[in-house]
Amino acid sequence: MKKITYPFFIKVNGILVGFVLIDDDFVLHSNYDYSMGEFFIMYKYRRLGVGRYATKAIFDMFHGKWEIGEHPDNISSVKF
Repeated sequence: MKKITYPFFIKVNGILVGFVLIDDDFVLHSNYDYSMGEFFIMYKYRRLGVGRYATKAIFDMFHGKWEIGEHPDNISSVKF
């Protein structure tokens, strides 16, 4: 089966501030629809609602079951 990847840039007022990669490379749930493979917001733009807005936009575009993981040592991603 061919891996599907959807890359997106995240911009604020035309300035590139992050990216998100959506794919079907599942770690735990092979019956899910999407996996958030990577998600990054530049430090300067964190805690301003940019990540929340981008995540909502992605979920609105891709309906279904999601597998979302985070590295346990990345406290910011765990809290988010």
